[in-house]
Amino acid sequence: MNDHVLEKLSQIKAHPGIYRMIDKNGFVLYIGKSKNLRSRVRSYFRPQIDSEKIQEMVSLIADIKLVYTCNHLEARLLEIKGIKSKKPIYNRQFNRTPALAYLILDDKGIHLQEEGEFGPFINNANFKSRLDRLENLYPIRFKDGHYCFDYHVIANRLNELEWHETRLVLEGIFQEEDKMALFINALEEKMYQQSKQLLFEQASYYRDVIGLMEHLNHRLFVLNPLYKKQLIYKEPGPELTFYYLIYGGQILSKSESLDDLLAYLDQPAPALLKINEANYEEVNLIYSHLRYAGDGEIVDIG
Repeated sequence: MNDHVLEKLSQIKAHPGIYRMIDKNGFVLYIGKSKNLRSRVRSYFRPQIDSEKIQEMVSLIADIKLVYTCNHLEARLLEIKGIKSKKPIYNRQFNRTPALAYLILDDKGIHLQEEGEFGPFINNANFKSRLDRLENLYPIRFKDGHYCFDYHVIANRLNELEWHETRLVLEGIFQEEDKMALFINALEEKMYQQSKQLLFEQASYYRDVIGLMEHLNHRLFVLNPLYKKQLIYKEPGPELTFYYLIYGGQILSKSESLDDLLAYLDQPAPALLKINEANYEEVNLIYSHLRYAGDGEIVDIG
């Protein structure tokens, strides 16, 4: 470790922000973020580091560039933008533009395509495989307020009437949050039953399908509705608390005063931008942060 890096480490503040690890030629090796830059960056230079990849990267570091932010939300967004711009060799997440697809239900089954009603989702081999495994439950019926289905090692070949009935059931699950929750509960009951009978392969299957449905639920009934609403989000930082007006996956305005942003709500909302490959990760990050990060809160604006 050279003297320049040692000096940088001694001066880092315990503030949120991003860090860039730079090699001797000025190339960015890695971009990361943290709520506490001092703790995070110094952790790379501990005497014992298990990861060979990190050891290799640390041996190449000649400089560290820091950007302090007002809070964790801004650090996370700045990290994504930096990675997409610089494409550091030691970053994996956000380093590739994701392919997106929507779910459609037609006369032949469930498919993924560029346009549709349900989505978008990252279109990769893992998602396709999980979606295909849903066929091992067919036919799926809804009777007396309950979903009826069973796991089949080899997926049933449905006739036209059976698929029509299953398709209507799936459309209801994808369109209504209450039906999605009821279906997930039914899957969980099946998983527990199989576990009690020591049928672990079947229980594992149901666990995987539950994971798929929770992923669909998150996109369709958590992120998409938030995307279509004007929200004011409040997050404190080490020095000040800021309010953000968020709509369509964008931060439209930022202020230390809630009243400043409330005035914006009296104006017509801008056109809603479509979620696409270029903005998907930023949109997903913003709403996941608002819902789950626990750093701030959505302000109740009535």
